Amino acid sequence: MNIKTSTPQLLKRERGQNLWLYSILITLLISGLYNYLFSEHSVFSQWLSLAHSIVGIASLLLLIPFLVTHFYRTLGQRRAGLFTSGVILLILSMLMALTGLSLIFGGQTEQSVWLIDLHIASALSMFAFLIIHIVTHYLWLAPNRRETLKRTQASNLKYFPSIESRNFYWIGGFALSFFTLTLCATFLYRKRH
Repeated sequence: MNIKTSTPQLLKRERGQNLWLYSILITLLISGLYNYLFSEHSVFSQWLSLAHSIVGIASLLLLIPFLVTHFYRTLGQRRAGLFTSGVILLILSMLMALTGLSLIFGGQTEQSVWLIDLHIASALSMFAFLIIHIVTHYLWLAPNRRETLKRTQASNLKYFPSIESRNFYWIGGFALSFFTLTLCATFLYRKRH
């Protein structure tokens, strides 16, 4: 990372990373919740677990560059609440990633049933702290910056510079594609067997 990279350049880079990262995280949340709430031993559930694992590994590949960019972009903002929620979010993300990788490469056994519980708890906690992190971003926004945004922008999304409205369409399209491909794989497997 070039130390002389400006904040607008970092913000542009972060927005590009966000499209993929947010899409993957929401898809992981939905697929993980589905498997947790409807834990059935079906072909679809097995394909969904496999797809969840593959996309989970992809999320790690995207999370690391995002964290580096986000850290450099927000360095020096001196907002303790935002920094604290970000650190907690980072720890929960690492715990979720480590337990997920352990499940992928070690499998789930009766002796390690606690691992899936820890993975689910850390994932749900991570999403809860992500919401807290976003809310604290708004709450601790500098008053002069908040007033400037109120006067110049009609959209509340402008309080969150790394989020663009097109992200919501991208996230929906990615999640829909993910579940469509998983259903197609299920259908093709059933047709073959």
